[in-house]
Amino acid sequence: MDRAKREMWKKCAAALCSLELPDGFGIDELLVAVSRQRGGRPILARPADLTGSTPLGLVVQHRGHDTILYPRDTTVVHQRHCIAHEIGHLALGHLGDPGEPAQPGSGELDVELVLGLIPDLHPSLRGKHRTRATYGDLAEREAEQFATMVHTLAMSLGGAVPRQREEKPLPAGLRTLFDASPLASVDHPCGV
Repeated sequence: MDRAKREMWKKCAAALCSLELPDGFGIDELLVAVSRQRGGRPILARPADLTGSTPLGLVVQHRGHDTILYPRDTTVVHQRHCIAHEIGHLALGHLGDPGEPAQPGSGELDVELVLGLIPDLHPSLRGKHRTRATYGDLAEREAEQFATMVHTLAMSLGGAVPRQREEKPLPAGLRTLFDASPLASVDHPCGV
């Protein structure tokens, strides 16, 4: 692993391990932990019709809370990864303070697109939110690393692998391959 990747790994591991997540944690516990770390600011996760030119996940910063939107029409594992990726942006401080004005060229999404994704947004909240659809390459790599570490840590602390849409028996060769511990060759982010 080169120096830049090692530094990114350390930064993501420090952010994740500082959350002090319980054994067997899931997305709900992760949302609560990041909310607590950010001064109690609530974080909601909700499915949205993210297709076409929209991103696969995004964070909308409202005046009093944040909403993570993730794709409705995908697998449970992919939804959880998208949510963990967006949580990574929050935990790693990529979005900044929601009270700060947006910077030109910051990747803000069009307000009408956001309102289309959150059709039940209360009228008093319209125009009082921030969202970003793009981040610098480093921020995207960090959020992706954070999401991967979330899954590694959850599995090592007794989390269950979520079932996919349909339970089908695996052929014998694949069953042998997938029965192996997924953590056998992965460095544990929190040294457990």
